[in-house]
Amino acid sequence: MVRVFSQQNIPTPESIEKSKEKQKFRLLKFLKFFRFLKQHWNFQQLKKRWYKIKTSRRAFISTVAGGSFLGGIAFHYALFVESRWIQIKKYTISATNLPPCFDGTKIVFITDSHHGSRRSYNLLEKTVRLAQQQSPDLIVLGGDYCNNHEEETIQQCFTAFQHLSAPLGVYGVLGNHDYKRTQTLNAMRDAGIRPLVNEAFWLIRNDSRILLGGLDDDWAGTPSFAPIQQHILVSPFTIILTHNPDVTENLTEEGKKRIDLILAGHSHGGQVTLFGLYAPVSVVKKKYLTGLVKPFDNAKIRVIISNGIGTSGPPLRFFAPPQIVVVTLKKNLMSEYTAF
Repeated sequence: MVRVFSQQNIPTPESIEKSKEKQKFRLLKFLKFFRFLKQHWNFQQLKKRWYKIKTSRRAFISTVAGGSFLGGIAFHYALFVESRWIQIKKYTISATNLPPCFDGTKIVFITDSHHGSRRSYNLLEKTVRLAQQQSPDLIVLGGDYCNNHEEETIQQCFTAFQHLSAPLGVYGVLGNHDYKRTQTLNAMRDAGIRPLVNEAFWLIRNDSRILLGGLDDDWAGTPSFAPIQQHILVSPFTIILTHNPDVTENLTEEGKKRIDLILAGHSHGGQVTLFGLYAPVSVVKKKYLTGLVKPFDNAKIRVIISNGIGTSGPPLRFFAPPQIVVVTLKKNLMSEYTAF
């Protein structure tokens, strides 16, 4: 290739010499800068720092990967394991005022089935089977039977529950998800389940009796103790069935003294919790999240809150497993309660 210069751009010996001087000056300047860096910077330290950055980056990637892996395991556990793992939660309630012939009476409490899919129907069948295996004297249902409100879904739910049976009967209340109240109440009756909506029923054994009362839901209905108050005043031992445990806060001083036991659901035990220590989402007061509660210091009343069977929203449970609650009543010389 031939390079063509114009006449004015033809290099002269003087310009070539000047260019060499400039290059030499730039090289000296760079060497000076390099000597400065060498004197004032610790390259060994920089090397170590760079290694640390690389190491911390690796650690970050490893942490993210490990966290994603553990999160995936936790999600699958919550979806496929715990949500189907029904526990039998047993309590013993001992009281001096319990009539002797009700000593040893076993109550099975089922709540929050939230039926709405094939999977939940399988869970219902399993629930009925486990409930009957407890040899209950009395079965009570705590509402929120279905997630969707198609008549077919309601019928499916109570087709499963019609196989529940106990010597003292099967009773139930409504929950906030039971929007089609008339259809639900009719399906309950057809399945041999007696609905209790602000009403009470005497449970009779030999010549003694205890009272079972049921309240309307606190969110979707109008709970009231007034229609059953006269029965509570003359009852030796009273059990109240309600969907929402928060109604306990509405009790009068007389009610706190007269009522012995409240059975409730609604909370799902938090459904998805931080290892059972904290529930980020709770629909009830904190003290009514799950388990056995003595809500008032100066009253004998006890409240048992079940985690329930089904789920609302995502079909997940994490450290709040589904439960069937079994309560055994005991006649005792000293009023006390135990849970195990």
